[in-house]
Amino acid sequence: AEVHVPNGEQLQIILQDGTSVKLNSGSTLEYPKSFGLFNRKVKLLGEGYFAVAKERNRPFIVDLNDIRVKVTGTKFNVKAYTEENITVALDEGSVDIIDSKKNTYPLEKDQFAYFDRISGICTINNITDTLEYTAWLTKSLNFYRTPLSDILSTLERQYDVQFIISDSDLLKLKFSISSSNIDISNILLDLEKVSNIRFVQTENKKYKVTSL
Repeated sequence: AEVHVPNGEQLQIILQDGTSVKLNSGSTLEYPKSFGLFNRKVKLLGEGYFAVAKERNRPFIVDLNDIRVKVTGTKFNVKAYTEENITVALDEGSVDIIDSKKNTYPLEKDQFAYFDRISGICTINNITDTLEYTAWLTKSLNFYRTPLSDILSTLERQYDVQFIISDSDLLKLKFSISSSNIDISNILLDLEKVSNIRFVQTENKKYKVTSL
């Protein structure tokens, strides 16, 4: 089976074993209607928060193309959109990150894994702010020294909008912002307050991005 979440929407599903998966905008999850006898395997493209039902003898595997996440029962957030590198942030329990060369990287509670798709290098770091990875669950935003390109990509998915940028150098600028506003216009106002970026709505769901 396959479920796709359009931009601007979120969806929660319960799998056959009781595992809960909340999918973020622009995400696709492939899963069997019945899991096998020896493992539970799904494939994710996009972002999802997994609360995996514990079964010690039947591991749960999330295939992200370049790497796999292997667990028996835990809670973690995965972000693996095609155009971005992969992050796996662990809330509870422990998981193993396995790359295409079968290298294994153990991940413990309050740690996150960052996998560079180009170099194939996986690094493990401590989480300083959990909201950086899970804010989307409550439709909030939390970015720390994040390139504008990543911020706008996130907004385009979550709010089904489009940004038009004439100066590509703006995309390299980094910003820190935390917002619980739900309306896109208020979020853009919050971003304007901490930057020299300005957003001008040109038509429905389209914004022109300029600088002062």
